[in-house]
Amino acid sequence: IQRPDPAIPNEIIPQIHYKPEYSWNYESGTHLTLWQNRFSADVAMFYTHIENQQIVRFAKSGLGRAMVNAGQSRNYGVEAAFRVNLTDALSLNANYGYTQATLTNYVTNTLDDDSELSIDYSGNRVPFVPEQTFALSGQYVVMFNANSFLNALHFHANYTGTGKTYWTERNDAMQKFYGTLNGRISALKGNTQID
Repeated sequence: IQRPDPAIPNEIIPQIHYKPEYSWNYESGTHLTLWQNRFSADVAMFYTHIENQQIVRFAKSGLGRAMVNAGQSRNYGVEAAFRVNLTDALSLNANYGYTQATLTNYVTNTLDDDSELSIDYSGNRVPFVPEQTFALSGQYVVMFNANSFLNALHFHANYTGTGKTYWTERNDAMQKFYGTLNGRISALKGNTQID
């Protein structure tokens, strides 16, 4: 049996061990339906305490990434979703999420010029968790009579937004707010749908 690259010894690949991640999660919410089912709302609040959180860390070279344990973190926030059917043909949706995700106890060691430094990331934002997210969408349905070529046409549009997101536990690289706009038209006939 020949190894793919005999010039690279197996010993240079360190074995990685992770501590198990534990979390305490608390959530409270409600669901409301009003105006003869024309309006619905879902609202929830949450709080999460995480021990040995596993996060992604980029390699210093910028090529590749690895999972590491990041001590303790605390996440809390609120999520809300609303839907209103203005008519039998027109419906609108709105969703919003706010998350405060913070590293509460994360001290790690790193090598700098052959000396080991201790770095405290406590108080920084958890990477890859946007503070705010939202979505707005609407759908309009055109129905046709039974002997038409189509049964229905659906027109759908939505806009989603994602707030500031940090990429590293240092919080030195981040993505500012960005949004995407999408649209779709669907034609329905019997059990067939074409988008």
